[in-house]
Amino acid sequence: MALTNVAFQSNRRWSSLIRAIRPSRTSGCRSTRSPVSRSFRPIRRTRRWSIRPPPTTVTPPVDCIAPTCVTTTTPVVPPVKSIAISKTASSAAVSNGQTLTYTVTVTNDGDVPFTATDPASFVDDLSGVLDDATLSGVPNASSGGGFVRDGRLVWSGALGVGETATISYTVVAKPGGDRVAKNVVFDTTGWSTDPVTGIPTNPILGGPATPPLDCAAPSCATTSTAVSLLPDKKPGLPSTGSDLGLGLLASVVVTAGLGFAAL
Repeated sequence: MALTNVAFQSNRRWSSLIRAIRPSRTSGCRSTRSPVSRSFRPIRRTRRWSIRPPPTTVTPPVDCIAPTCVTTTTPVVPPVKSIAISKTASSAAVSNGQTLTYTVTVTNDGDVPFTATDPASFVDDLSGVLDDATLSGVPNASSGGGFVRDGRLVWSGALGVGETATISYTVVAKPGGDRVAKNVVFDTTGWSTDPVTGIPTNPILGGPATPPLDCAAPSCATTSTAVSLLPDKKPGLPSTGSDLGLGLLASVVVTAGLGFAAL
């Protein structure tokens, strides 16, 4: 989209807009008869002029050439709503019973601020983590809020242009999984949400939000941590399998502006 303006010099003169209304060629004297005498009355030659207003629409010339014509074009760039997401893990490898801390950073790198009624949002898919670890404690958010449910951490919040929010949480490694704690966090801004669960709905496939097949920065980030079978020297949290992790996740909610809080 662009705005184009053309300034040009018109060759039309006011004289060409003046139309002369010429009188009849009859001139001289007109005879008047009467029963008594004949008299003559002179006829005055008159000329009437009318001025026609300029046309309401003036179109630029087809061949706009300097110096009598100049064209300028200004691109119109629509405002962009966008967030950039990055994620780090505190370690590339852990043993059973050791803790692993994840940190998600979301930045408004667009031109439009996100508000409480039109927030930025993301989903952190934890399905590849909970078979090897259990969520420990309550996630912490520097701004905004969300919840953890059905193996997904959902965050949303207001975010001004250039502002950043940080969300962190900790898990404890446990046996029983594929020994690789892998998760994917991805942008869900503007997606509709399930009225019951509150989880964003995939706009293309439908159903709960799932990671994109082509996860690429800045709208998607992934981490992978190896989980060793060797026990840690420190005792870990008791575990009864992956159901324990899912049960704990289902009991974590958030109040907007206050971060995450446990029920």
